[in-house]
Amino acid sequence: MTTDVSKQFAEFIKPFMVAFDEQDYAEDEPEDYELEVGDIVMLASGGPYMTVVGLDDNDVSCTWFNDEDHVGDGTFPIQSLVVFE
Repeated sequence: MTTDVSKQFAEFIKPFMVAFDEQDYAEDEPEDYELEVGDIVMLASGGPYMTVVGLDDNDVSCTWFNDEDHVGDGTFPIQSLVVFE
C-alpha cells in the first residue's frame, strides 16, 4: 500500500518538479517570503521536495517522502529553504 501512495505522490509532484527545473530559485529575502501551508519547498542545500504543513515565526514545518517510501517530517528555519513559485 505504501508503494501505491508513493507512486501517486510521485505522479502528483511531477508538474511541480518540471516547473521548478524551468525557473530560478526565489531570490527574495527570507522575510519577504509569503509561505502558506501547502507550498512546495526544498532545503537550499538539496534534498527531497517537501510540503509546508505549518508556520511559526521563522520556523517552517514540512513533510516529505524519503527514498524508502517513508514519510518524514521536520521543522526548518525559513532561511534554509528554497521556495517553488
